[in-house]
Amino acid sequence: MTTQAITPSVQIAHLPHLTMENLWALWDELFERRPGHHHRTYLESRIAYRLQERAFGGLSGHVRRKLEEIGRTGEVPNHKRRAETELSPGTTLIREFNGITHRVMVMDDGRFDLNGTPFKSLSKVAREITGTAYSGPVFFGLKPTSRERKAARFARLGAHGDAKSKTNALLGAIDASQRVNGRAPLGLLQSINGLAWDLDALNLEASAPLSRILDGLRRTGCASLAFHGIPGTGKSSLAAYIANTLDRPLLTKRVSDLSSKWIGETEKAIANMFHEAAADGSILLLDEADSFLRDRRLARSSWEVTQVNELLQQMENFKGVFICATNLVKSLDAAAMRRFTFKIKFLPLDDVHRRRMLATYALSDPLAELPQRIGDRLAALTQLAPGDFASVRRQEVLINEHFSLESWVTELEREHAVREPAAKRRAAFV
Repeated sequence: MTTQAITPSVQIAHLPHLTMENLWALWDELFERRPGHHHRTYLESRIAYRLQERAFGGLSGHVRRKLEEIGRTGEVPNHKRRAETELSPGTTLIREFNGITHRVMVMDDGRFDLNGTPFKSLSKVAREITGTAYSGPVFFGLKPTSRERKAARFARLGAHGDAKSKTNALLGAIDASQRVNGRAPLGLLQSINGLAWDLDALNLEASAPLSRILDGLRRTGCASLAFHGIPGTGKSSLAAYIANTLDRPLLTKRVSDLSSKWIGETEKAIANMFHEAAADGSILLLDEADSFLRDRRLARSSWEVTQVNELLQQMENFKGVFICATNLVKSLDAAAMRRFTFKIKFLPLDDVHRRRMLATYALSDPLAELPQRIGDRLAALTQLAPGDFASVRRQEVLINEHFSLESWVTELEREHAVREPAAKRRAAFV
C-alpha cells in the first residue's frame, strides 16, 4: 500500500501498530537517509510530520525565517492583541436578530450603547441580544465566521488559471472538505430537480416534538442534544438545519480533528473546540461522539478517562447549542447521557417516506403513484435511510445517467443488503 492510498490521519493512527521493519520501510519511502539511532518514538513523530507535510504543505518561507531568527537571537516577538474593533465614535451598527432590529452606537469612550445602556465590548452586546455567548465582531459582521474563513481558503485554491479551472478547483476543494468531514459532496447538497431537503422525511423518536425543541432553542439558545441512530438517517442534516434556523454558523468536529498521539493534547483540543464555538456563536456538532464519551467503566488507560472528564466538564459550562451524533449510543457514559437535554433517536424511513423519496428522486414528483410491484419491493426494505437514496444518487452523478424507476429500486435493494447485515453483527478489528 502506498502512502497515498489512505488519508494521513488514518496512516498516523496506524503507526504505533507497525512492526519496526514496516516502520523503517515507510521511513525509507519518505526520507533520503536513516537517522543514527533507532528510537521508535522519534521515528513515529518524524514520519507523522512528513505525512502531514506531504498532504497539506510544510512551513512557509516566512515562518521558517521567523523560526531561524528566534533560534539565532533567542527572542520571541511580542505581538500585541488587536482591539476588538477599530470603529470611530458615532458609528452605528445595525443587526437584525429574531425579527428585531438592534442599533448599537460607538461611544466617545470606546464603549457601545444599546438602547441607552453602555457595554464595554461588542461581545457583551451580542450576549445581551442573543442570551448566549457570541463573538461581537462576528455577530455584527465585522469579522468572518470560521465557516467564511474556510471558504476564503478554498477560494484561494482557484486563484490562478481561467474561469473554468478556478471553478473546478473551488468545487473540488469544497467537495473534498465535505468528504473529509463525512458529509455528502456539494453536488448532493443542492436541491434535486428543484426539490429542497425535506425535514418531514426524518423519522425521529424523542420525548418532545421537534417543533417544540426548535422553539426552545430559538428562545434560549442553549441546550445539549444527543442524536443517535443508524448511519445515513439525517443526523448531520438536522444539525445543519438547526444552525440555519437559529441563524448561526455550524462548527463540525470529528475524531481526526481532536485526537492526538500526545497525552493531554486531545483534552486541549476538546477545550479549544468549545472555545471556538463560543467565540463564533456557532452551533457545535461533535460527530462520532462515542469516541470521546465512551463509558469510563470500560476504559483501559487513564487518558481515556481524562478525555471523557474534559468533555463532560466543557459540556457543563458551554452556554450554546452542543450536538453529539453517534451510531453507538449504548456505549456512551451514563454521566454524559444525563447531561443531554434531549436524546433524539433517528429511525429508518417508514413506508410512506420511502415511497415519497423514491418518487422524488426517480420521478421528480413526491406525489407520484408507484406501480404495485415497485411498492411491494420497496416495502421490504425496512432499514432504508435517506443516506441510501443519496448513495444511489451519487451513482447517477458519477456515470452521468438518470436511472429508471426499476433501476432505482434495484440499487436501493443493494444498499439495503449491505446495511442490514451490518446492523446484526458486532464490529471487530483485526
